[in-house]
Amino acid sequence: MAIIYLGVSFTHVERDAGAPGFLGYLGRSRVLDTRLARHFDFSNLDGDLVHSEIIRTDEVSEWFCEIEHFANCVDEAEVYWGNFGADSRRQNGVAVVVALPPDSEITLAECAEFIKRIALLIAGKRRLAIHAAIHDPARMRPRDRNRHGHVFFPRREIHLDEISGPAIRDMFAHPLQLKTGGKTATIEGNRWPEFHQRQLLGYFAELGIDLVVDPIAPFPGRHWPVGTKFDDPRVQHTRARTTRLNIEAIHGDAVRLIDKLLRGRSAIRVAELQRLMDRFVDNENERSLHLETILSHCDLESFAVLPTATYPRVVTTAPVRSTIEQACRLVDRAADKSQISTIRAVTAQSHEAAIDCFKSIVDTAEHDNPPLVLGNNHSDCRQLAQAIKAAKPQVGTIKAALAELPNTQSLIVKNRLVIVPRAESIHDQTLARLIATADARSAPLVLVHDQSKQTGIASHRLAAYAVDRLAALNPAQSEDDVERYLRCGLIARSIELMAQHRKIEFDPAERFFDKSTSFDFLVCNDPRLLEGLNDQIRTLRIRSGELGTSIQLGHPLKPIQLSHDEWIVFTRDDYSSCPPVIRRGELAQVLNIDSQKNQITVSLFSGGNATIDLKLFAHFRPAHALLIREARNVDRRHRLLIDINDVHHVWAATLLAAQAQGSVLAVNPQVATNISSLILATAASLPGALPHQLTLRRDPNAELAGILRGEGPVGPLSSSQVIEPMPDPQAPEIGFVRKAESPAPAGTVEIEAFPEPKPPREIGHLPIATLHESVRAIVDSNVHTRRGMDRLRRRLRRGEPERDVNARHILGLCGDDSPLGAIVNMLMKSQTPAPADEMAELDLPTEIEQLSPQAWNEWDLYRLKIEFATLQWNFTSWEMTPVEFKPPVRDSWRRLFKNGEMSQDEIRTLSM
Repeated sequence: MAIIYLGVSFTHVERDAGAPGFLGYLGRSRVLDTRLARHFDFSNLDGDLVHSEIIRTDEVSEWFCEIEHFANCVDEAEVYWGNFGADSRRQNGVAVVVALPPDSEITLAECAEFIKRIALLIAGKRRLAIHAAIHDPARMRPRDRNRHGHVFFPRREIHLDEISGPAIRDMFAHPLQLKTGGKTATIEGNRWPEFHQRQLLGYFAELGIDLVVDPIAPFPGRHWPVGTKFDDPRVQHTRARTTRLNIEAIHGDAVRLIDKLLRGRSAIRVAELQRLMDRFVDNENERSLHLETILSHCDLESFAVLPTATYPRVVTTAPVRSTIEQACRLVDRAADKSQISTIRAVTAQSHEAAIDCFKSIVDTAEHDNPPLVLGNNHSDCRQLAQAIKAAKPQVGTIKAALAELPNTQSLIVKNRLVIVPRAESIHDQTLARLIATADARSAPLVLVHDQSKQTGIASHRLAAYAVDRLAALNPAQSEDDVERYLRCGLIARSIELMAQHRKIEFDPAERFFDKSTSFDFLVCNDPRLLEGLNDQIRTLRIRSGELGTSIQLGHPLKPIQLSHDEWIVFTRDDYSSCPPVIRRGELAQVLNIDSQKNQITVSLFSGGNATIDLKLFAHFRPAHALLIREARNVDRRHRLLIDINDVHHVWAATLLAAQAQGSVLAVNPQVATNISSLILATAASLPGALPHQLTLRRDPNAELAGILRGEGPVGPLSSSQVIEPMPDPQAPEIGFVRKAESPAPAGTVEIEAFPEPKPPREIGHLPIATLHESVRAIVDSNVHTRRGMDRLRRRLRRGEPERDVNARHILGLCGDDSPLGAIVNMLMKSQTPAPADEMAELDLPTEIEQLSPQAWNEWDLYRLKIEFATLQWNFTSWEMTPVEFKPPVRDSWRRLFKNGEMSQDEIRTLSM
């Protein structure tokens, strides 16, 4: 599961260390430090390195692609900038570590693309060379999901092919000039967890996958510095308190819990709420019970994308929904030219162009009071306030403007111009309150919107909705503007523009199969249909002569049919070379087929040729039909037939159609039947869709749980099924009777009221959070496994004389690689800090392991359940010494038969 972690630390050049050392460590390579005349060799650690590259922004020389040249230039810029003595220590850059999803969720190539996006977004328009590396410890320790990326930014920009520019001071914080004393102080930082979460959600939406990100807990924990003793009572108390507060929040008021998880958004995915349950609740039945209890709350509202959906997709609170819908109604009223409104919007391709457009449209001198410029931070308002400084604007934050403090004058007053220069960065709830407040006080409001988003999708949907409805766009629009409009959230404008330049057919994709030469690849985002579609299209192309005769390769029990010039897509990374050259999701074209050697030669889409021995690596399939995430790697010159048959991925398919030239968008009539319905479906498929763009749908299990608790359904049941009455009209009426209520009417059968949910069990110890939720569910599944776990803790607790002996016996019986072995190793792990490592600060913190647990298969989980149930018994008088495993004799017979030393009749006689 994708977790949220982005850590920033500052690196320094010192008397005996510098950039070559830690870049060699991150890149697992051997780097020469010319200043120290010393080699830093970390090539012995290259077992977990899966990707490494130098990312260059615009106008940066290719010389910086060499890590040795880049690292030495970073130190030289700091050493020769000023006096550098023997005891000097100067900052030379910033190291960023980013938690990445495991290999089972996104591919290595997608991880590399995501790291590059993060690096370029942080760098902005600066001229920089950036070092990026991805470490995957699972390559050395199986089942370790702790994959992460490292990004290094130099302190100075590149000028004239040298790192010699001025120091960058506003990349990770925004220093502002205070009025008192004229001193400079850093008072604004960046919300890195929210930044990482937005980028992950946007990237998942672009890939067309339904992954969610682990939500930020209602009461987040903290990251301890390197060398912390985790058996310190203060540390244990802090961690226990954080866990207790989160569990109490889950059992407490559902509205407060959802408000905490929303964090300014209009709604959250139900899957995020489920992830919170998995993280803090061990028992699997209790997870489902708590989720149904929360969703059945009368002040929570859940929504689905399709009207016919059985289960909801997102959830929000009733007050938040009311606030968002009120703001949308005010925006719709402003879009109606026949009504008077004070809301306007300005948008352009860049922030500078948007400010120029604002100055040409809005006259700040026609208002009595100085204009009020509002944003999340003061730094967001700086550029626009400087552009209209003649009007003497007042700069502030939206939070301060909306706060109703006693004995203070309100900032938003009648006929005072309110300007939001970075509307695309304002949370939905905050912007909704601002729109409602400005309308109530008759204050004109102008939203200034920037379209320069080049990756992902705009996560703040209310601002995009308002701009899409109100802003006037450049009449000279071209085909290249479609992708930019889609990314910045202008859905209606982008679909209408796409209809002018792209072919949109409201028919199933199968109608185009008889013209298989009219497209190069079919894009279908349903993995269940890919095999059948590949066979169908391949057969049609062989019959038409577009493909040559098939040649059979591979093992006779699992043959592979290939033709010359056929396209294939790899389904696994080839780690025979590390970093791998052949990566999952990459396309290749077959150049030569050698059926004698069982080898093929392919032309990789990333460049170069590769010879593949099918006896060693045969993880690929035909590429006639592709998923959206695979089709993103196709060159824009190829023709795509994009089949939209899933309403949840309409935006991803539409974005792919905007990127590919000559593509055809085949929209299934069940998704949309015209341009207007396609606009609605695209808006509803976005990860941050507004509630009024979705369909109200309550969870049927949650509704049933509410009825059984005696709360009754909230309004009519939202499912499409109709509950039939009792078949026997003569049967007595049945009803729930509570003690505090009046007696039931005559003829009513009194039954005991449904029991209230039990309070949370008292936690006697911290849960082993480094384990996967499926393992923790086994540990807390019944009384026998809980007794076994308690007995295991007692046998392995600190101070137990036989602690080491007990651990060796259990590990000898179950093995180190089993779930029980993993639990034993965690309980035996030394809590004392590791020896000081100069590179330890560059890696993920130790406690981040609780968010990246290990996964196990069904057999391991069943075995763990039996082992825990066995551990509850006292085996002190039993011989616990593990017995050495010997292979069955039958294997030896097979080996003798295979070597020709024994006939089959002799083996049959001995085995009888």
